[in-house]
Amino acid sequence: MRAIEPKILYVNYYHCRHGFCTNERILSNPYFLYVYSGKGLFRINDTIYEANSKDLFFCPANVPNMISADKRDPFVLTGIDFECDIGEGIFAPLTDLSTDSGHEELLREMIRSFSYPGNISIEYCNALLKAFMMNVVYFRHNEKIMPDSKDRIMKYLTDNSCVSATIQKAGRLFNYHPATINRMVRSTTGMSAKEFQIDSRIKKAKGLLLYSDRSVTDIAAECGYKDVFFFSRQFKKKTGVSPSELRI
Repeated sequence: MRAIEPKILYVNYYHCRHGFCTNERILSNPYFLYVYSGKGLFRINDTIYEANSKDLFFCPANVPNMISADKRDPFVLTGIDFECDIGEGIFAPLTDLSTDSGHEELLREMIRSFSYPGNISIEYCNALLKAFMMNVVYFRHNEKIMPDSKDRIMKYLTDNSCVSATIQKAGRLFNYHPATINRMVRSTTGMSAKEFQIDSRIKKAKGLLLYSDRSVTDIAAECGYKDVFFFSRQFKKKTGVSPSELRI
């Protein structure tokens, strides 16, 4: 991953009033929104997220967004506007930081320092923001997957094993870094995510070969193979027999 060098533009600590709601906004810079307490809704583009304590949201530049606080339990939050060339996928739209203890101290120090004028304070804020961002990146790479999420992820990977780039899609869907999902698959099955995907494809193909009269070409396509010859080689490597030999 290339170096992140952010420049802070604004940071605040804000107690939302009951029923607080912004109009739709489009900011020219990316920003983070961190929820200390309270609840409500946060819309990024066309997706509406339920926002709760310890949630961190990331909104890219030039994307419509809107904040709506709960009428009975409004937000206490921090917003951070900054400049930075960020690659796609580094930050998820929503990250649950409830199991991470270091981020709030960085935020509070950033807020305190930003209130003092001068180049030294700004440079210090930039360094704190970089540390905060790297803390989030590290957390996403090393976060633990909850047991209920683990079951849903494994079911998704099994059901969609014949779709290309399944691990990346699962990461976006369940808000985990693909590397985290890969580690979870290996600890559960003893295989890498790629090996698990191939294994699931071959098992599906084996069932279709044994219990249907479809052609090998059709079965290969159904299981995500564009090249029937590659499918046959991989099938024999995994099972010891070719697809046509299995049917004899």
